[in-house]
Amino acid sequence: MTTSRFTLGLGRVLADAESQEPLGFCRDDILAHLTEQIADGTGDDRYELRELLSSELPLSSDDGAHHGELLVATRADRVGGPLRRTEADRVIALVDAVGRSGKLSASFPFLHPRTVIAPPPCVNGPLRFGESHPLHDVFVVSAVAAGAYLDQLAGDVECFRRLLTLCADEKLPIAVVRDYTA
Repeated sequence: MTTSRFTLGLGRVLADAESQEPLGFCRDDILAHLTEQIADGTGDDRYELRELLSSELPLSSDDGAHHGELLVATRADRVGGPLRRTEADRVIALVDAVGRSGKLSASFPFLHPRTVIAPPPCVNGPLRFGESHPLHDVFVVSAVAAGAYLDQLAGDVECFRRLLTLCADEKLPIAVVRDYTA
């Protein structure tokens, strides 16, 4: 049987994911690179992604004055950085009410071993990063496309459904990694 594990954010799909700086990249830079690639595919220079990150991670856009969990935003027009604490607290409360991770039993027809589900608009397909980038060999799929398969899934479906809504509404990516088990 095939199962997939999903988590809010990019961490699970990154090469060298356990490192504070996967393959030497700051986490907010990785988010910015993903934002730029998705925007290139859609032509939307205002495309935005956000990710909840620990202030203890090295970030290229942080001055060190922030503490706890940060809501970091990047836009394709190269605007980005930690958002105001009030906005971060609002999104953290929404995420905590939904849950941050789970497991699904079933196979998505579009799911690759490492997939990022991103808010629309986005073009489904492989990301174009070289082998030295933490998002090498990762695919991106729109939250809308992923939502079309909800009725075929088993497992933590309700959590996944709510995270897909947060993905679209709050511009938060979801990492999905496929596991193979017997």
